[in-house]
Amino acid sequence: MHLKFWLRAGTVLLLLPACALADDLLSLHQQAIEHDPELGQAQIALSIAKEGKTQSRSQLLPSINFSANTTYNAQKGTVGQINGLDIMTDDRYNSYGYSLSLTQPIYRHNAWVQYRQASIQIQQTETALRAAEQALILRLAERYFDVLAAQDFLRFSQSEEQALELQLKQTKQRLEVGLIAITDLHEAQAGFDIAVTQTINAENALILSFDALQEITDQPQTELKKLNKTIQQTKPNPANVEQWVEQALQQNLQLESTQLQNRQLRQEISRLRGGHYPTLDIVANRSNSVAAGGGFGSSDIDNTSVGLVLNVPVYLGGATRSQVRQAHDQLEKNRLLLKQQQRAVKRQTRQAYLGVISSISQTRALEQAVISSKSALQAIKTGLEVGTRTTVDLLQATRKLYRAQYDLSRSRYDYIINTLRLKQATGTLSPADLEQINRWLH
Repeated sequence: MHLKFWLRAGTVLLLLPACALADDLLSLHQQAIEHDPELGQAQIALSIAKEGKTQSRSQLLPSINFSANTTYNAQKGTVGQINGLDIMTDDRYNSYGYSLSLTQPIYRHNAWVQYRQASIQIQQTETALRAAEQALILRLAERYFDVLAAQDFLRFSQSEEQALELQLKQTKQRLEVGLIAITDLHEAQAGFDIAVTQTINAENALILSFDALQEITDQPQTELKKLNKTIQQTKPNPANVEQWVEQALQQNLQLESTQLQNRQLRQEISRLRGGHYPTLDIVANRSNSVAAGGGFGSSDIDNTSVGLVLNVPVYLGGATRSQVRQAHDQLEKNRLLLKQQQRAVKRQTRQAYLGVISSISQTRALEQAVISSKSALQAIKTGLEVGTRTTVDLLQATRKLYRAQYDLSRSRYDYIINTLRLKQATGTLSPADLEQINRWLH
């Protein structure tokens, strides 16, 4: 009972209106942009790719190296003989100098390929960033409406619990006067106990749905704007699922990313084959060496040289051929991955399209069900007044109305989410879609 009390108390606090204005999709989207780790990783990955291009370009530009030295020398020994006598030397002096070298690559196949790879890598990370931005919109909308659905289900569960509690009291009263058997009481008690359990689960689900939303925004929320009871539901345009599938195959960002990765792998094969190719560089050197002593006396030597350096790999133990074969296998693996993703995109696009159509149909049917349930409830209330209906009939009709209202809300949420999924599949999801949905909130 103690645990149940605190769970319900916490849920009530979550359901109470906050002092501040309720959050909507646009305000939460701005928080998510600033705090979502997945989007942040995609942004940093693009920055890393741009630095990689700068590094690969450096291999095509000249490199300049400068070095300087100073050395203290001490020489002592015999340098010859005169009339049978050794000539000794004891020389101490300092030598110093500098060297300046410049190398300009003329032909390095690997460096040029790596530069092209860096450009493709930037395109791939840009695509991944756009995909992360779209995924964030969808994740935020899903978790936002999960909270609203959890609130709706909690209200439904609480109303059902209250109705069954009242039914249980009436059953006990009827048992006391001998109108029913004990088995009816047990059945009513079991129904009430199940309703209590359902309410507790609904309370927990609501708390967890708020936690899931906070995982994206890194900000606690206590009150969200609700969806209008009437929203404009329209069928996808064009009203042809195959046209949506074709558009998805051309514009889906996941497929585009894999295609760019395949381009990257083809370039990698070319780069690895370059291990058999020669390299050619221009090399220029300028050096100066000064010695204040030594066996030949003082010296001051300047040296300048300019030339071509050709390097031809002859045999590397078979590593290059092995690496090329490995890259071909990786490319073939990625081609199969692309086929798998294309099939998945087709299925997801059809599923989202049919989900939109189904949600529209369900919404219309449930709207009529709510109207019918309200009419039935009113008729039962009238019948209760004249004695043709019982309180149990009234409770059951009330439960049916609450259930129809909950299912109607859920179908509206499903319509919105399926619409966003369809646009994500075709690579057209944008913040403008979020703005449109936000206008349906109040």
